[in-house]
Amino acid sequence: MKERRLDFLAEVAPDRLLHIEFQSGTDYAFTFRMLGYYGEILERLAADRRSRREVAPFETEVHQVLIYIGNGRWPQPSSLRHPNLSFQFEVVNSVDVDARLLIDRGDMGDAVFAILCREGSSRGMIRAILDRIAQAPPEQQKDAFAQLLILSGLRKARHLVEKDYKGMGIVINVEDSQILREPLDRARREGFEAGEARGKTEGMAWVLTTMLRRRFGSEVPDSLEDHLSDLQTQVLVDMADRMATAHSLDEVLGSHMPSKAHGY
Repeated sequence: MKERRLDFLAEVAPDRLLHIEFQSGTDYAFTFRMLGYYGEILERLAADRRSRREVAPFETEVHQVLIYIGNGRWPQPSSLRHPNLSFQFEVVNSVDVDARLLIDRGDMGDAVFAILCREGSSRGMIRAILDRIAQAPPEQQKDAFAQLLILSGLRKARHLVEKDYKGMGIVINVEDSQILREPLDRARREGFEAGEARGKTEGMAWVLTTMLRRRFGSEVPDSLEDHLSDLQTQVLVDMADRMATAHSLDEVLGSHMPSKAHGY
């Protein structure tokens, strides 16, 4: 069975867990996937409590939320009704969230996320987000800009972000951003510690593919991770560097785009 990776899971109160998934595209099977997450969370809790000789976790509430960051509203069902099952999760459509409220009252993460919210990709809102970032401590600015550049691609507003931030005198470089650089460095470090160059490359390939899927969605081929795993480490690092300023998947991968490299 394929290993599941949760976007966010936290204990918000005794016996109450909050599980959040972010989705930029539609998926007819997503409701079943959320149900699978629910069961897996309870299974993990049960195993943990058994190891501590505690009772099974069926009194634990798991509140699941889908935050849909695609254009428009989530078009798929958010519940299942079956003779032996009743299941549902909450849906939050980012286009229904007030971007101005996040910029004015939220933290830095909220302000950056505002670009995906109602009117958040307008020229005025983008400038307001950039103003918030410019007022942040220098050590926070790089990561905030990197996040904004990635999210702006979901609203086809990257060119507006780039046009305005260049006038602010802050240069974005992937080497300075923990958001973009740390996962790659971690994958490289783990590969060295294991003494397996292949493991290092596969780890970097997985991280890079995950980042590309979050930014370019369905444009990323299903076979990309396997293809990147066959490349040299430095090639993957160069791709990560290009990702900071690229407007398209083709710009990031260059001649290593699967359709160009393998003819499929």
